[in-house]
Amino acid sequence: QFINGVGYNVTDNFMWGLRQVTNQVVRIGAGGNFTLYTVSGLPVNASYSAGDVSIDGRLWLTGPGSGMPSSVVVVDVSPTAVATGTFSTTAITFTSVNSGSISGLNDWAFSPADGKLYGMNGSRELTRFDPVTLTATRLTTVTGPTGFVNSSYGTAFMDSEGNMYVGRNDTGVLY
Repeated sequence: QFINGVGYNVTDNFMWGLRQVTNQVVRIGAGGNFTLYTVSGLPVNASYSAGDVSIDGRLWLTGPGSGMPSSVVVVDVSPTAVATGTFSTTAITFTSVNSGSISGLNDWAFSPADGKLYGMNGSRELTRFDPVTLTATRLTTVTGPTGFVNSSYGTAFMDSEGNMYVGRNDTGVLY
């Protein structure tokens, strides 16, 4: 099993992600040390490909699991959750402005510019998810230089100005 849906948590300075096909989240330290935590609200077969941590210490996960429809699940990974051992989860019912707008997202990232999550699917379609209104909107098809083709872009992150970067799984190239 592997770790996916990883994001940086500013509330505790750790990386957090999901241990795929389990109901466990993982906290990863600077030296690569890690701790697994069982989350009672996650299904034992949880498999989410996209994840990032909001500034309030909540891990936002999405993606279809094995035979599961696209969904959004939020896990509290704040220092309080760790201290009490209580990792509350919330399954999000969201509105999709465009049919299947979060389906196929390989990863997503919070933008510090507007507090929304952005992700791109393998067809380079950019989606915005608003964690306040719980609305997902497919925005546009992203274009780029030679080599930026339909593929799996399994990592996404934002810089401090809200520029999004994606990494292509099969080549490791960042765009």
